[in-house]
Amino acid sequence: MRIWRIETLAALGLVVSALLAACKPALSPSTPPSGSTTPPGINRGTTSTATAPTGPYGDLRIAVATWGEERFEPPLVTATGHVVLNPIFDWMIRADKGQMTPGAIEKWVMAPDGLSWTYSVRKGMKFHNGDQLTARDVKFSFDQYMRKDAFFSNTTSAVNRVDVVDDNTVKIFTKGVQPYLPTLQSVASVLQGLVMPKSYVESNGWQYASAHPVGSGPFKFVSHAGGDSVTYQANDSYWAGAPAFKNLALILMPEETTRVATVRTGVVDIAEINLDSVPQLEAAGFRTAAVDQTEIAVQLHGTYDSRAAKSAVADIRVRKALSISINREEIMSTFFRGKAGPPMPPYTTESTMEIDVSYWKKYVADLYSYDPEQAKQLLKEAGYPNGFSLKLYSFPVSGTPWLPKVFEIIAGYWSKIGVKPEIVPIDLAVWTSWRKGPAEPLVGQSIMMRFPGGNSAPRSLELPFSTKQANALVSGANPELDKLIDAIYAEPDANKRKEIIARGLKMGIDTYTVFEICSAPSMLGLGPRVDLSSWSLPLAAPQFTAFAGYIKHER
Repeated sequence: MRIWRIETLAALGLVVSALLAACKPALSPSTPPSGSTTPPGINRGTTSTATAPTGPYGDLRIAVATWGEERFEPPLVTATGHVVLNPIFDWMIRADKGQMTPGAIEKWVMAPDGLSWTYSVRKGMKFHNGDQLTARDVKFSFDQYMRKDAFFSNTTSAVNRVDVVDDNTVKIFTKGVQPYLPTLQSVASVLQGLVMPKSYVESNGWQYASAHPVGSGPFKFVSHAGGDSVTYQANDSYWAGAPAFKNLALILMPEETTRVATVRTGVVDIAEINLDSVPQLEAAGFRTAAVDQTEIAVQLHGTYDSRAAKSAVADIRVRKALSISINREEIMSTFFRGKAGPPMPPYTTESTMEIDVSYWKKYVADLYSYDPEQAKQLLKEAGYPNGFSLKLYSFPVSGTPWLPKVFEIIAGYWSKIGVKPEIVPIDLAVWTSWRKGPAEPLVGQSIMMRFPGGNSAPRSLELPFSTKQANALVSGANPELDKLIDAIYAEPDANKRKEIIARGLKMGIDTYTVFEICSAPSMLGLGPRVDLSSWSLPLAAPQFTAFAGYIKHER
């Protein structure tokens, strides 16, 4: 039974209180200590002096649209699945304003020959169970990410072995030159950089450790109600400073209207929202925040797969027709209310390093230029004068709950050129399980996905096109792409890397297996009790829960 699927907001408020109360012996009060009549974090302008809290207090409730597969075993988790892990674990390397910054790793240095890295582990860090975080835990984390069943293969592809030098130093021996290794451990990439407790996992096994996760992050795990909520409690001794809020609840609320209503009634403090909800919240006196700029795109799966040989999308003319039939300018000005940015190559944004942003903005604008008449002609030349049927698998993604709405708009454009789109709602976890292969239902069909802005340029090329990755949109039909990707990671010279990246991006984007729509803002609706002033917006990572420990009380 879903706790959060209820009939009225009043019932929702009661359930929130009951859920949080049941998670621990006693909740700290939602108001500051006695002596103040001011609600938590709200400055009423009174002349009375409130007693300053000496530590974390109050409850922070966050509503998210989706959170992936709900696993607490980091090696098996997708990028989206990190939504629920972020409060618990520390990232080896953090990021701010497009630059990597120290996390559990304070310093990272590449050897002169480029074949190893030395990581210096921050001293004095502890896991939630009291164990000291040392180099042995960092090595253990690398080893876990190199498991055969790990969801991402990046660490396995890049790392030969990891040696413990001393309690605070590890040396990572790489497979050839790996100039981007620290990026893989960075929160900006949301891949394989969480630090896991070696002793705790080895003593209890992953079955227990994933049911009772222990990390070193700003919040301790309290409880998990599948498909419903995860609750946490502040780590008072967190190395970067204790969170302002004592208790945190992440609540799964797929319905936009419910998320907006719960912000307006004070049931939650923060909620992911669509752009359509911004005017009504702001008109009612609530604040909103654009926390990320995210590229959104259509992906066509299995177009080079032999199983799709007779499907329409196996023809590049059809794929181009689908792309140029979309009026991107109209979507940007209407649906995104003029706040969207231009389309870029797959998985890149205007802040991606090692690409010529001006060049690619123009190249993509020309490549995707809106021309429905040419689109109809291309379909006719490909043998589909009356169109064809195409499934559009649709799902919300954390940070972009409005994705299904954009897909509906795109389906409308496709209908105008004769395509017969069928929108099929599924869960994100279903698509995740299908895309390796891909599974039969996905062959020759389409999805819409968002690409976070934290990827490095080679990663932006690798994720959609490499045969080593789950998407593998060209299915090995162009082995030169794999060679270029490998060459990028092996090239220590930045200028040469940039040249190789440009060649690879053009090769990939010209296949029309994935085509960008625009760069869209991910929005949050804010209640009156929270202060995000410590956040550097847009955030350096695609998931705002990675910064939950820095949310303050509004005063």
